[in-house]
Amino acid sequence: MNSQKKNTKHLRLNEEALEKGPASVSRLKPNIFHYHDYIQFLNDWMIFQKKNQKSFSLRQLAGKCRISIGYLPMVLSGQRPLSQDALNKLIPEMRLTKSEQIFFEAIHSLGTTSSQSVRSECLNQMRRYSAYREHFPNESEVYRYLTKWYFSAIRELSADPEFKLDAEWIQSRLREHVPLTEIKEALTFLVDHKYIIISEVGIVTPPEKHLSCEGGIYKVALTEYHRQFLSLSEKSIENVESSERHLIGHTFAVSEKRFEIIQELLKEVVTKIQAITEEENTEPRDTVYHLEMALFPLTLSKEKK
Repeated sequence: MNSQKKNTKHLRLNEEALEKGPASVSRLKPNIFHYHDYIQFLNDWMIFQKKNQKSFSLRQLAGKCRISIGYLPMVLSGQRPLSQDALNKLIPEMRLTKSEQIFFEAIHSLGTTSSQSVRSECLNQMRRYSAYREHFPNESEVYRYLTKWYFSAIRELSADPEFKLDAEWIQSRLREHVPLTEIKEALTFLVDHKYIIISEVGIVTPPEKHLSCEGGIYKVALTEYHRQFLSLSEKSIENVESSERHLIGHTFAVSEKRFEIIQELLKEVVTKIQAITEEENTEPRDTVYHLEMALFPLTLSKEKK
C-alpha cells in the first residue's frame, strides 16, 4: 500500500514537471541527434508530447507500454535506469524513425553500460550521423584526437627541428607501426584543427591548444586514450632498451585520506614535468615520450567487500 502511494506521488510530481516544462521545448520536437543523455531526451520528448497533446500523460503512456505506473517517473528523475525490456516497449509508442531509433538505443546503451568497449562502440555509432557531428563539432574532434594514440605523438613530434610534414618520414620515426594512410589522415586532421600550425614560410609548430569536451564523452575518450598508452607501455618492456625507458612501481597499503594526498602529489609531479618541457632552451626536442602513471587498487575496500 505504501509503495503504491509512493509511486502515485512520483507520478503526480512528474506530471506537474511536464506541465511546467521549458517553453523552448513546448512546440518544437526535440532533435534526438542533439543529445548525449537519454534521460534528458525522454524528459524533453514527454514535455513536447504534453504541450502538443492535451490527452497525453505518463499514466496513459505507461498503460500503453504495459509498464508499472510508478516506473517511468523514477526513470525520468534518474532514480532508476531504463531497462532494455522497458526500452523495447517504449520505442513503438515514440514514433521514431529508423535512424532516430538506432541513435536512441545508442545513447541509452551509453548511459547504462559499464563496459568501455560498448561505450566506444556507441560513440562511434553516434558519430556516423551528420546531425550529431554538426551539433557537437568539438566533442567529435576531441574524441577522434584522444582515441588515436599517434595523433598526440605526431603533434609532439612536430616540435623536432627536423620535422617533415611527410607520412613516410613520420612513419620511420614512430616506434609502433602505423599505416601510411592513417598517418596521412592524422596529418590532415591535425593541420585542419590547428593542432599543428604551418607558417607562411613553411615552419611547423605544435601550438598550445587545450582540449575541451562534454563530461561523459570526454571520459569515454580519455579512458580509451589511457588504455592505448598502457598497452604501449607494456610493449616497451620488450621493445625498448632499459636505458631509454623508466618504469617504477610500488605496492602499499594506505587509508582513504592518505590516498587523496598521494593523488594530489602525483598531480604536482605531472605539473612540474610539464613546466620543464615548456621551458625555453636551445636543446632540440627530437624525441617524444609519454608519461603514464597508474595508481589503482589491488584489493577491495571493506565497504565494497
